[in-house]
Amino acid sequence: MTESVVEQAARSGDIERLRRLFQIFAATQCRGRSLVYETLSKAIAADDTLLRLLLAAPNDQRRPSLLLAAVNFLLARHPSSELASYYPMHRGKRSVDDQLVSKFSNFSAVHGQELDRLLRERSTQTNEIRRCVALRLGLAYVQHRWPEPVALVEVGASATLRAAIDACRSTPIARVAAGDATIDTAPIIASLPGKERVVVFTASPLTYLDAPARNTFVGQLDRAAGHRPTTWVFAEAPALLATTGVGGSALDSPLSKRNSLYLIGISLRGPRQDDALLGLADP
Repeated sequence: MTESVVEQAARSGDIERLRRLFQIFAATQCRGRSLVYETLSKAIAADDTLLRLLLAAPNDQRRPSLLLAAVNFLLARHPSSELASYYPMHRGKRSVDDQLVSKFSNFSAVHGQELDRLLRERSTQTNEIRRCVALRLGLAYVQHRWPEPVALVEVGASATLRAAIDACRSTPIARVAAGDATIDTAPIIASLPGKERVVVFTASPLTYLDAPARNTFVGQLDRAAGHRPTTWVFAEAPALLATTGVGGSALDSPLSKRNSLYLIGISLRGPRQDDALLGLADP
């Protein structure tokens, strides 16, 4: 069955959107951090065949990190592949050269069925354990301002998930709850025992929400704050935070246009919103 003109136009629009995402990803997330990923992202942005691979993924998961993570996942299964020789995490020591992109394309083609299934069925795990520094900084500020016990809720938790589940099984006061941040945050907070201040911690989930959903999530925090003291500790991209009304005049500056650095801060929710921006960090 052939595609209609409308379907072709929509697919073409999806490709152009992905092209821009890979260009941005190369410039803001890879440059200075990973020459392999910077080189691949630039090449993928210029290659419609590689961009089309991501069309297998659900629309809200079509992002550079998913394709690169899926290939990396497959490399762990096929460590003897030539592509793995470029990846230090797979014990590769080969420097980036003019063969990297072709070997990436060949690997993606050879393992096309596996890759397609991963892109269709899986999502990225984007938490980075070093973001705990942001949590520590935020909790230190909260403790200084409100020196009393708190209840901690992480929204979008995904790092070392299996270990977290094991910890929760052995610790009755901790639990993992599946849910939608834009719907379930306030009810989960309301279900917590005790009356301590609730500290809600996020590290990058705003990137998975569009502007209306980001504001809906913040509305969940305000709803929770109507029944219990609630403070948001965040490590998020400034440009995304700026759309939520957090940060005040500090995010009226050029900082509000940047996503290459993360902003660490806290936001006291409720009728008297009070924000404190604590620092900038590498994502």
